Amino acid sequence: MSFLDSLIKNPTSLLDSIIARWGFKYSQKLLELYFGKCVEDKNMANNFVALFHATGSTALCLSTLFLEEKNKNLYYFLIKFSTGFFLYDIEHCIKYIKSKKTYVYVYHHIISLYMLYYGPNDSIKILGLGELSNIPSYFSYYLLKNNHNKTVLKYVTKIQLILYSIIRIPLFSYIYYKNLKSGENKLFNVLILPLYFMGIYWSKILKSQL
Repeated sequence: MSFLDSLIKNPTSLLDSIIARWGFKYSQKLLELYFGKCVEDKNMANNFVALFHATGSTALCLSTLFLEEKNKNLYYFLIKFSTGFFLYDIEHCIKYIKSKKTYVYVYHHIISLYMLYYGPNDSIKILGLGELSNIPSYFSYYLLKNNHNKTVLKYVTKIQLILYSIIRIPLFSYIYYKNLKSGENKLFNVLILPLYFMGIYWSKILKSQL
């Protein structure tokens, strides 16, 4: 269902997205009480907010795939949950990540929002698998920034590489090929292509770190 269709059928849809975004923002503020309020600390707090979204959306996606016909409320909650996070994280990236990565993250989130409302039938699978592949990276970031045992960091990075590479290269290649073959949503297939190649590039970066 597109964002416009969702808004017409449920006028509170936009409000639900805003509330979800506020929830993630408030969660970051609570974490800042523990980590601190400098830019590095804000990014660490954001790291755990992102981890919460990744694990939550992965669980919701799995549940939705099995219960989509039985529980449309769960599907709606998933869409609003992820919409709220992407809106929140776009703001965070622009404010606090002062590097070229900002553009990559913002583009990723905008395309993810487009996918949630206008993407192909495989959108939920793509979201769930994508977020699952990201989960180890949040632990790696924490270990790296806190100078933890390098052996532990290397072990977590290896898990990250294996999970990320399997999902981002063979699984996403298959899904992308299937969508291309079906001819469904050609615009999305074009917009998602840079993210697909970035997944391959990041897999190579992770491999080089080992």
